[in-house]
Amino acid sequence: MSNTTFKQIQKSKKQSGFTLIELLIVIAVIGVLTMVINSGSESSKVSSRVDAQAGYNDQIAAAALSYKSNRLNYSTITINKLCTTTSLSKNICGPSNDGRATNLWGGDHKVDPVAGNPGQFKITVTGITNGEEVQFGDKYAQKTIGDCTDGSTGCSSIAVTSGQVVSTH
Repeated sequence: MSNTTFKQIQKSKKQSGFTLIELLIVIAVIGVLTMVINSGSESSKVSSRVDAQAGYNDQIAAAALSYKSNRLNYSTITINKLCTTTSLSKNICGPSNDGRATNLWGGDHKVDPVAGNPGQFKITVTGITNGEEVQFGDKYAQKTIGDCTDGSTGCSSIAVTSGQVVSTH
């Protein structure tokens, strides 16, 4: 065998493809990218849930205005009365028209008159995932801030506590 043929055989036996180190690096990069993508999708899920719940609250507030059109004030308002006397969605009312376990976190929708001010009502959303109540409160406060401009004492448009948000309208 000539010297040239031996070198050609050696070159043809050289490794082709990826080394183990290269494969591990590629797998690590894919893992990091997957974590980044998943963390971003979780925040977008929360944002979508917050936006959709704000829409539900808007529907409840609109139904409350319709309810009041036949009454002097909101002194008798409840979620059950809104569900049975207005066209409020079954997604909000639930099968028993009581708003139980119908919000986007699996908690309740409640509607009550504001004590001492029958010209206002409050919507309570319960069962909100820890940490998301602040995001929802911030989002919905933008819509309710004008509802406390009638000179009411102690009126605030949003109250955020652990697991729930109460909006005053």
